[in-house]
Amino acid sequence: MKRSLLGIILVCLFLAPSQIFANSPQFTDVKANQWHASPIAWAVENKIVVGFPDGSFKPDAPVTEEQFLIMLSRAAKSGLEPYEDAKQRNMPIYYKLNLPLDRNETAVYLAANLGFKHEKDLVSESVAFLYEHNIARGLSNSGQADLSQYGGTKQLTRAEAVTLLQRATEASLSFGAKLEEQPQVQYPESVIFNAKAPKQFINAISNLPAFEGLRLEADHYDATFAVVAILEDPESRLDSASFILSTSQKPYLTVFLRQVNDVTIAAATNVLAQYISESEAELLLQKHLEVRDLNGETKSMEFKTSSGYDIRYSNSDIKISPRS
Repeated sequence: MKRSLLGIILVCLFLAPSQIFANSPQFTDVKANQWHASPIAWAVENKIVVGFPDGSFKPDAPVTEEQFLIMLSRAAKSGLEPYEDAKQRNMPIYYKLNLPLDRNETAVYLAANLGFKHEKDLVSESVAFLYEHNIARGLSNSGQADLSQYGGTKQLTRAEAVTLLQRATEASLSFGAKLEEQPQVQYPESVIFNAKAPKQFINAISNLPAFEGLRLEADHYDATFAVVAILEDPESRLDSASFILSTSQKPYLTVFLRQVNDVTIAAATNVLAQYISESEAELLLQKHLEVRDLNGETKSMEFKTSSGYDIRYSNSDIKISPRS
């Protein structure tokens, strides 16, 4: 009996805590011989993730941006709310909130969290950085820094998230680093123009460079539409431009420039450039401004682009809607 007990103790001493945990029936859908068993055990042991009430972990379920930022915050032991933690450490923020994160976006977050500074292409350089430090190994586990093998546009799963986090925290780098300045990201179309999530639109639009130093307010927000106003003068509370996101059956975005100046032009260009190219956005605004002061009744004109949206402008506004 004593020999048996001694044998068990010795086995436990030689096994890592995550190995012991992975071989225990912790989750109904995680088997000890699966590739993600050890990283999941590590993440639970370090209080980074928990399972579901039904006893499952759901390793193949997608991870939202908010969930991944929570994991990053817990792994870094910041003690802050996920988005506050990201802001304080100057991490790039996509503002997808409860929308699934893809593997490219994950690479950007992880690399920034490790203090990586890109030079030209934020996404590809972030992926290469993770390959260089053996954090990412691609979907084929080839170990080659090949974007086609990385599967960047695929949604990140819970199993992949904890695996990447474990490798990142164990790399010889400064996990939880603070960048000198926040890298600018290309906002996903799902964030900028998602008719089912007007609050996300407000958060995303607030983070665009053109709005820095300006006061933004959601004048009205309900299940039907949201109005975001730029207030150049907070004391007078006069808005210089408004962006209305409709969440009706046929969603649309309407741009109103109440005052035409460098600020409103820059802001409108930034928003329009999420749907069309920057040069097209500049041309569209030019056409809109040309007809603004014309007398007579409002006439809506079509603006031709190669994007997947119908765009019309008049002397009063610019309207963008999904192409029917």
